[in-house]
Amino acid sequence: MKMSEKYLKSDLVKIKLIYYLHDRKWHSNLDIQKKIGKRYESMRKQVNFLELMNVIKLKIISEKEFYSRKEVYGVKITKFGRGLKF
Repeated sequence: MKMSEKYLKSDLVKIKLIYYLHDRKWHSNLDIQKKIGKRYESMRKQVNFLELMNVIKLKIISEKEFYSRKEVYGVKITKFGRGLKF
């Protein structure tokens, strides 16, 4: 059975996001959207869920740093998130 048949698409997005964040750096939501290939609304839901589970942490980036109409936030994996094994 392939991994894609075993899990929901949203679960696969969360797993990709966790793998991407394992470098322990802050990433903007715009960078993550490009890397994962999902739209803002979909990605925001995944990020909110992972933050609720204490897998990642968020910080709002000031408007001076990025010129965008949408909310720009930084995302970083937590110590708990780094300990997850798949």
